[in-house]
Amino acid sequence: MGYAVNFVAVNSKDLTSRQAAQLSQQLAPAVRYLRELHLQMDEQGFPIDDKLRKDIERAYDAVHHLSVSLHQLSGGSGAGERKMDREPL
Repeated sequence: MGYAVNFVAVNSKDLTSRQAAQLSQQLAPAVRYLRELHLQMDEQGFPIDDKLRKDIERAYDAVHHLSVSLHQLSGGSGAGERKMDREPL
Protein backbone atom coordinates (compact mmCIF):
# COMPACT_ATOMS: atom_id res chain seq x y z
CA MET A 1 0.00 0.00 0.00
CA GLY A 2 1.56 3.28 -1.07
CA TYR A 3 0.91 6.86 -0.25
CA ALA A 4 0.62 9.61 -2.79
CA VAL A 5 3.09 12.36 -2.06
CA ASN A 6 2.85 15.73 -3.71
CA PHE A 7 6.00 17.79 -3.72
CA VAL A 8 5.90 21.52 -4.24
CA ALA A 9 9.02 23.01 -5.74
CA VAL A 10 10.45 25.63 -3.39
CA ASN A 11 13.75 27.44 -3.24
CA SER A 12 15.54 30.04 -1.15
CA LYS A 13 13.45 32.84 -2.65
CA ASP A 14 10.39 31.29 -0.98
CA LEU A 15 11.81 31.83 2.53
CA THR A 16 10.54 34.82 4.42
CA SER A 17 13.07 37.12 6.04
CA ARG A 18 11.99 35.79 9.42
CA GLN A 19 12.51 32.16 8.39
CA ALA A 20 15.98 32.92 7.01
CA ALA A 21 16.89 34.79 10.21
CA GLN A 22 15.72 31.85 12.36
CA LEU A 23 17.77 29.38 10.34
CA SER A 24 20.82 31.64 10.54
CA GLN A 25 20.42 31.94 14.33
CA GLN A 26 20.07 28.17 14.67
CA LEU A 27 23.38 27.68 12.85
CA ALA A 28 25.26 30.15 15.07
CA PRO A 29 26.16 27.60 17.79
CA ALA A 30 27.60 25.21 15.17
CA VAL A 31 29.67 28.02 13.64
CA ARG A 32 31.03 28.97 17.08
CA TYR A 33 31.73 25.35 17.99
CA LEU A 34 33.66 24.61 14.80
CA ARG A 35 35.63 27.85 15.13
CA GLU A 36 36.53 27.06 18.73
CA LEU A 37 37.50 23.51 17.80
CA HIS A 38 39.79 24.84 15.07
CA LEU A 39 41.39 27.32 17.49
CA GLN A 40 41.98 24.51 20.00
CA MET A 41 43.65 22.44 17.29
CA ASP A 42 45.96 25.40 16.60
CA GLU A 43 46.80 25.66 20.30
CA GLN A 44 47.49 21.92 20.49
CA GLY A 45 49.86 22.13 17.52
CA PHE A 46 47.93 20.10 14.96
CA PRO A 47 49.83 20.27 11.65
CA ILE A 48 48.25 22.39 8.91
CA ASP A 49 48.03 19.35 6.63
CA ASP A 50 46.35 17.09 9.25
CA LYS A 51 43.31 15.35 7.75
CA LEU A 52 41.02 16.01 10.73
CA ARG A 53 42.06 19.66 10.88
CA LYS A 54 41.33 20.05 7.16
CA ASP A 55 37.93 18.38 7.61
CA ILE A 56 37.08 20.78 10.43
CA GLU A 57 38.19 23.77 8.35
CA ARG A 58 35.94 22.63 5.47
CA ALA A 59 33.02 22.06 7.84
CA TYR A 60 33.48 25.51 9.39
CA ASP A 61 33.74 27.16 5.97
CA ALA A 62 30.57 25.43 4.74
CA VAL A 63 28.46 26.17 7.84
CA HIS A 64 29.75 29.75 8.02
CA HIS A 65 28.97 30.30 4.33
CA LEU A 66 25.45 28.94 4.82
CA SER A 67 24.95 31.15 7.87
CA VAL A 68 26.07 34.25 5.96
CA SER A 69 23.80 33.39 3.02
CA LEU A 70 20.83 33.01 5.35
CA HIS A 71 21.73 36.26 7.12
CA GLN A 72 21.71 38.04 3.77
CA LEU A 73 18.36 36.48 2.86
CA SER A 74 16.98 37.71 6.17
CA GLY A 75 17.67 41.29 5.18
CA GLY A 76 20.75 41.67 7.37
CA SER A 77 23.54 44.01 6.35
CA GLY A 78 24.82 43.26 2.88
CA ALA A 79 21.45 41.80 1.97
CA GLY A 80 21.85 42.46 -1.73
CA GLU A 81 18.72 41.63 -3.68
CA ARG A 82 16.47 40.28 -0.93
CA LYS A 83 12.97 41.76 -1.06
CA MET A 84 11.14 43.05 2.00
CA ASP A 85 8.29 40.90 3.36
CA ARG A 86 5.98 43.89 3.56
CA GLU A 87 4.48 46.18 1.01
CA PRO A 88 6.22 49.52 0.40
CA LEU A 89 4.67 52.58 1.99
